[in-house]
Amino acid sequence: MKRSMIAIAGAVALTAVAAPVASAKAPAAEETSANSCAAGHVPSSVNGMTSRALRATRAGDVWIWHNRNGWHLRARHHGSAKLTFTGTIKSNDGKALDVRAFRLEKKHGDVFSVSADKTTVTYLFNNYGGYDGIDFNAHCSASLTFTLSASAALMNPDRIHLGKRRIEAFSNPLTIERRK
Repeated sequence: MKRSMIAIAGAVALTAVAAPVASAKAPAAEETSANSCAAGHVPSSVNGMTSRALRATRAGDVWIWHNRNGWHLRARHHGSAKLTFTGTIKSNDGKALDVRAFRLEKKHGDVFSVSADKTTVTYLFNNYGGYDGIDFNAHCSASLTFTLSASAALMNPDRIHLGKRRIEAFSNPLTIERRK
């Protein structure tokens, strides 16, 4: 009994020493590559983005894509009139989401919040032209569900674009699952 307790204590101590070294190898802002997650591969429909594809957005459209830095959501509105985008992003398997703002303006009331369990992001962008958005890592979550609204109404799926090939979403809410 004493030997097994010592062995367990030794294993715990070894794990505690090894853990910081392993996590130090990858920068916090980078997500594990799309091909190395146990949950599978991100669908090719959401991979990548080009500035040209993003500029081709109609007023009131939203883009979702994934690259080596994680997931990205951008809302774009042409003109200077106010258009409010709201929505949620949920990690369906309980993996935590790490979220960062992209061009959010406090003066316009652009905000996002993360739930206490870190599995759901809620956002509100008061857009007066240009881009608003968030970037986030989902740490190999097997599936994410996006619910997107503009002007207090659920967005039509043809206004939601996926990846650099401008693929229209097939539904809203939209669930994106990794493939094995």
